[in-house]
Amino acid sequence: MAKTDNSKLMIGIAIIVAALIIAPYLDFSTTINQETLEQLETTIQEGTCSISLSKNVINSGDSITGKIKDGANTLCSVYANLDDTGWIRIGEGTTNAFGELSITDTLDIPGTFMFRAICGACVTDIANLVVNPLSTSEPCVDSDGNDIYTPGHVTAFTDGTTYYDSCLDEHSVTEFTCGDVSVVEGIAYACDYGQICIETRSGGYCADSIDDGLSPGDIVGSWEESHLISNSDTVFEMELTAGDDEIQLCAEIERSSYKVDPMCNPQGSLEDWAEFVFLDSTGVVWDKSDQIMSGTIGGADTFGNPDVLHVYWDGQTNFKGYMSHYGTCEMNMKLKITVIVCE
Repeated sequence: MAKTDNSKLMIGIAIIVAALIIAPYLDFSTTINQETLEQLETTIQEGTCSISLSKNVINSGDSITGKIKDGANTLCSVYANLDDTGWIRIGEGTTNAFGELSITDTLDIPGTFMFRAICGACVTDIANLVVNPLSTSEPCVDSDGNDIYTPGHVTAFTDGTTYYDSCLDEHSVTEFTCGDVSVVEGIAYACDYGQICIETRSGGYCADSIDDGLSPGDIVGSWEESHLISNSDTVFEMELTAGDDEIQLCAEIERSSYKVDPMCNPQGSLEDWAEFVFLDSTGVVWDKSDQIMSGTIGGADTFGNPDVLHVYWDGQTNFKGYMSHYGTCEMNMKLKITVIVCE
């Protein structure tokens, strides 16, 4: 894959931080008009463009990669908001032939960041980033603040080891927390009356018993879309029902893409790209771009061997699936999302 020339994206993340901090005190050219501000303030995503980060939580000094996706050769303006102090424009860039624009940098200033992009008439979702401070007086960081009702973990600064909260038994949870000099291990807490301990990949926590007779592994909903796509995209929504936001959800994601004509582009330098994106209520949580070389009949086929990940529903914002294709050959593309109660 040819790398994008992102020379137009003039401001790196480190400079972004400085601009966000001093912008309230100086007359910056990053000021945006009221119409753009209203677009950024709305929680509604307009169009199928998207923005994502390689990580959503980092420590000060870690590197982070941001990626914007839209149509090929699209000019995108990038905006940021630090600790809810207001949106400012931080730069612009043009997507490459495969509709991608990315930048990698290190971030040294702690805080809570929101990033968003406007690509033509399309407004992306919001990418959230938390930058934890590094302090010589603190040996570690606790993601949930020793909260037994939230899945959490403690990360030690000395060696980067992560300690996850876990269920001691059905009605109690073992919490890791950050002490004055090291990680404090194995403190057991009983769940409240009527609650159970639920084990997840993000840590154990206490919660009300699963309603509606649902048990781990039960299917909450399943959606499958199959489309013939040629240099275009399609998006579909997945509606969940009230109550699904009260349980731990996982998504099993399967995808495939095959050339309509297996003999299309049998040799040469041209290649096709099939992209699949899944968004939960927080934004993009899964993204796969399959390179389909000359002489092959299709991309990855993961039906029967799905990707599995934790997802979040806020009780309002529906999940979305997105498929797009760029290249010389028409593609039969299929995406299946099965939402289940997490083990």
